[in-house]
Amino acid sequence: CRRLRRLGEEKRAAFHRAQVGQTLRVLIETAAEEKSGHAQGLSDNYVLVALPDALVEVNTLVTVRVTGLAADGTVIGSIL
Repeated sequence: CRRLRRLGEEKRAAFHRAQVGQTLRVLIETAAEEKSGHAQGLSDNYVLVALPDALVEVNTLVTVRVTGLAADGTVIGSIL
């Protein structure tokens, strides 16, 4: 069971790394909060994307360029 979980985590991390530089359509699920300072949304291929300093409304579709990954593996993007 541990081996399968580790394999799943490795595959997810590799998939997220492959998204860097890609353009994705993202549905905004949470608006920017004062604590985190970023909005979050889910892409067409089910990648959770954090959008620092993005002032967008919930349930809005936006086009995003994936710019990198945070230390914890979170996908970071910016609205185009």
